[in-house]
Amino acid sequence: MKKISLLLAVSISVLIIFCSNTSTKNLSKNCNKNITFADSLKEQIIIGTQTWSRKNLDVITFRNGDTIPYAENNEQWKSYVQAHEPAWCYYEDKSKNKYYDGKLYNGYAVIDPRGIAPKGWRIPEEDDWYALIDYLGGEEIAGAKMKSKERFNGTNSSGFSALPIGTRFGNGQFGPFAYAYWSASKYGQSFEHGNPILFGFGLRDFNGSFSGDIYDLEEGLSIRLLKD
Repeated sequence: MKKISLLLAVSISVLIIFCSNTSTKNLSKNCNKNITFADSLKEQIIIGTQTWSRKNLDVITFRNGDTIPYAENNEQWKSYVQAHEPAWCYYEDKSKNKYYDGKLYNGYAVIDPRGIAPKGWRIPEEDDWYALIDYLGGEEIAGAKMKSKERFNGTNSSGFSALPIGTRFGNGQFGPFAYAYWSASKYGQSFEHGNPILFGFGLRDFNGSFSGDIYDLEEGLSIRLLKD
């Protein structure tokens, strides 16, 4: 009887420890923990003569270690862009989205002189994106080759592995139908705000295109990095 009781007690203890560790592990996934540059760039893909990060950028610090502010809701997003300050957020303000799509960054984070890309990497210029488009056969079909088969109905024949994530507007609202990446190239000045406008490049959920557009710095887009 004592042996049975002892065995039962040991089994319960092991179960408690297992559940405790499992809970801690699951909880840690939801923590706002910094992802290092090395972690975010472990997966790379060579397309033509270019080497791209396979995943969207997912960091909360600049190259020098300074923290990039986190906008947790619409009001915070608006406050950062109105102050012309860099910020990042999760799509739809849901941290679970980071495991698929990384983070959205406003244009102020892109142009910040502290640099959001590590040494040896950079935010692509307009010409870099067009070189990718040309290599993949042009604007009308490049997108299908970049889209992941998972959740995005693409072929992913390029290995770019793009997943669907929307954008964020300056008023804090999310845009559901455009999946766009920043470039480092300036288009000009915004007539409304007087801020620089940057080129960005977007996938579409309803066709296989991938093409350029222009975005205000107050908007939130994804970032893919290109190796120097």
